[in-house]
Amino acid sequence: MSKRPQGTTKRATPTASGKAVRAARMKLMMSGAALARAIGASQSHLSNFEVGHSRISPEMAREVGLLQPLAALAL
Repeated sequence: MSKRPQGTTKRATPTASGKAVRAARMKLMMSGAALARAIGASQSHLSNFEVGHSRISPEMAREVGLLQPLAALAL
């Protein structure tokens, strides 16, 4: 296993679902804080999910899924 130089961190790779949530949020012109409140999550958890640092729970996925049809209607 190769070692990274001290003081560096591995960057997370956003997942397809994280990218989709961010795209839908941006299309709806919602802030991360507003979406987090709407789905009952913390802003940091939502941000971590969008950038690939954490996975989304099934409950949160269901809540976010309710916003996707609205994003499709947004100009």
